[in-house]
Amino acid sequence: SPRRVPLERDGEIYYSFAHELIRQPLLSSLSLLRRQRLHLAVADAIERIDRRARLDRPSEIATHLLQAGAAADPERTLEYLDLSAQRAIDSAAYEEALRAVDDALAVLGDTSQLGPDDQLRAARLLERRGSAVRALGRFDECIEIWDGVITTYAQNGLIEEAATLSFETGYQYVWLSTIAEAVASYQRGLSIVGDARTAARARLIGGIGAVLGLGGFADAADEQLAEAEAI
Repeated sequence: SPRRVPLERDGEIYYSFAHELIRQPLLSSLSLLRRQRLHLAVADAIERIDRRARLDRPSEIATHLLQAGAAADPERTLEYLDLSAQRAIDSAAYEEALRAVDDALAVLGDTSQLGPDDQLRAARLLERRGSAVRALGRFDECIEIWDGVITTYAQNGLIEEAATLSFETGYQYVWLSTIAEAVASYQRGLSIVGDARTAARARLIGGIGAVLGLGGFADAADEQLAEAEAI
C-alpha cells in the first residue's frame, strides 16, 4: 500500500506511515501492556544509541517512560522528568517545565502519604515549580508554593535551603513593593537559620538592611549591612 512503506534494516522489515491518522489506529489496536512495553523499548533504544540523550533529549525519554507506565522504573522516570524540568527552565521553556514537574509529582503520588525522602523530593520539585510560575509572572502563586517548601525544608533539617528560599521570597515581596511582607520573610529565614554564621544568614540580614535603606532608615540600614558584610 502507498500509505505504508516497508524498509529493511538489519534484516528486519519496518514500516513508516504517510500520515499520523494511519499510524494511530494501528497503535490503538495494541493492548495497553504491549504499548507500555514498546514505549519502554523506545526509551531504552534512545539511551543506547545516543550517548548524549540524557543531556540533549531528556524530555523525549521521559515521555516514553511515562507512557510505559508500570513497566518503567519509577526512579528512572522521575530522574528524566527532573532533568526535563531543569533543561526547560534553562531554556526559558517554563510551560514545558511545569508539565514535567507536574508529571513528576503525579508519579510520586499523594504527598501526605510519602516518607521523608520523597517528601523532600516533592518539595524540591515544588521549589522548581515556583521558579517556573514566577518566570511566567504568577508571583502570588510562586510565593504560596515556596511558603510550603520552606516549611518542609525546615522540618527536615535543610536549614540553609529553607533560609535561602526565605530570602528569595522576601526579594519577590520587595519586587512587588510589599515591604512589610518582605521583612517578615527575611525574619522568618533568620529564625530558621538561628545564630549560625552562614551565607544565607548574611543575605537575609543584608536584605533587611536594603529594605531599611529604601525606607529612609540609613543608620539602621548601615548597621544591618555591616553585620552582613562581617559574616
